[in-house]
Amino acid sequence: MKIFMGTCGWNYFSAKKYIKDWRKRYKSRLEVYSTLFNVVEVNSTFYKLPKIEIAKKWYNNTKNFKFVIKMPREITHIKRFIGCRKITNDALKIADILHSDILLFQSPASFKPTKENLKKAETYFKKLKKKTKKRIVWEVRWKNTWNKDIVKKIFSKLNINQCIDPFRQDFIFAKDLFYFRLHGLGKNMMYNYKFNKKEINWLRNLLNNLDSINLNKKKRKRDVYILFNNFYMFD
Repeated sequence: MKIFMGTCGWNYFSAKKYIKDWRKRYKSRLEVYSTLFNVVEVNSTFYKLPKIEIAKKWYNNTKNFKFVIKMPREITHIKRFIGCRKITNDALKIADILHSDILLFQSPASFKPTKENLKKAETYFKKLKKKTKKRIVWEVRWKNTWNKDIVKKIFSKLNINQCIDPFRQDFIFAKDLFYFRLHGLGKNMMYNYKFNKKEINWLRNLLNNLDSINLNKKKRKRDVYILFNNFYMFD
């Protein structure tokens, strides 16, 4: 089991906080970031895809490092999995440049597991899997509507990976990896949350026991991705 740990984006990363003379030693803040973490979730692709030249620059600024592409909101929030061929193909080109083998989808809380919505998602992901061998991760929100039975049925049918915040939800299905996005606890202030030592130890214990979890009827070691997504994520 390999563990990849990083953050959701690096726009607010302060290289100077870790290396005072970083400008003399590194080409960019991303390069500094890549010496501290081994993965980053590219959040900016959710809002706007970068130019080809920018994506190439990102990749060339790192070594032995992984990028995870957060797929555009045009797919999940605006078009809601319908008529997304062009934006999907454009996102796949960026993923290829970054050598990213993971595509992260995050549907909005308003995307309820109705029969119509499930059909839209199922059709989209089936077409996507014919187009690419990249691993698919989907974050659905939240527990009160996407209950265990619904999640298990649709994720196992599509054979894709579930994304969760382990402090808020249970893992129900994972094809070939565990993907955690850690926001924080509490209702209104979770993005300003700072995890304490007890909670980090709880997470460590969870990781130590992941190999014993059988979520898809196949015993296999799965890689683990831990992405922090709040104000204190670089601490």
